[in-house]
Amino acid sequence: MAPSNGFPSEKQHRPLLLGHRGASKYLPENTFEAFDLADRDRKGKLLADCLAAKFPGLLVLDEVVKRYSNRCFINVELKVEGLHDAVMAAYSKYKPQRGFLVSSFKPEALIPLYELKSDFPLGLICKTEQQLSVWGQVPIDAVFAHTSLITEELRSLTANAGKQLFVWTVNREHDMRRFARMGIDGIISDDTALLTRTLDRVSPAPATTSASAETG
Repeated sequence: MAPSNGFPSEKQHRPLLLGHRGASKYLPENTFEAFDLADRDRKGKLLADCLAAKFPGLLVLDEVVKRYSNRCFINVELKVEGLHDAVMAAYSKYKPQRGFLVSSFKPEALIPLYELKSDFPLGLICKTEQQLSVWGQVPIDAVFAHTSLITEELRSLTANAGKQLFVWTVNREHDMRRFARMGIDGIISDDTALLTRTLDRVSPAPATTSASAETG
């Protein structure tokens, strides 16, 4: 079973390599086909946006967690509030084995999950400085920061606070290499094939004493 913090249990200094809504450069995003391709490219690393069944055109949360619970690390992005009971039900029913995390731009979508289960793995997504400014005030395990927000200072601050730092959406080879060498914990890309080819040739970042330097 995945550790209580939701991250894969193996210790590593390479980043998690994640497909943004599946391998969305090659196939329609948020489809099983896109997720399956990302899974093949990444051999068990997956990023999925999953919403409730009432949102047409998106896969049902329960279906995604059921299909990938034994195959992939899953990140569920909540676009709206009020989905905490559905998330908790899917998590409890299928007990993901490879890692599981719920993220959102909205702290209000995450806090009810924290209140239900204080060690539930959560991540705050940030695209602007204003959104990023509250990360230390929200009960999260990870910060998902846009490429424009990533600095050595942010990496140091999140590491010292024991938080994982993910970057999105990274589609250029030199950026993939740069973020990997910075020691970013997870890199999210539409192009999972390029991400895999590129990061297989990059040396791991040096270890640090912070908990966020490892995914164990």
